[in-house]
Amino acid sequence: YYVITAVNQIGESEVSSEVMATPNESIGTYTYHYDENGRLTSIVLLSGETLVYEYDINGNLIRSYIQP
Repeated sequence: YYVITAVNQIGESEVSSEVMATPNESIGTYTYHYDENGRLTSIVLLSGETLVYEYDINGNLIRSYIQP
């Protein structure tokens, strides 16, 4: 298993969870990034790809995509 921890811009832990991995899964770290309003902006996946989240001016999620 591995532990996932999200840290905000000032270094405080925001989210923490433990995940059981199957024998075929890599063990590693997911990195979570947040903007100044506390919105999740990206997650760096174990593969090295980044899952990106985009918001409109009202803070509504409008798009998410994988960035290689």
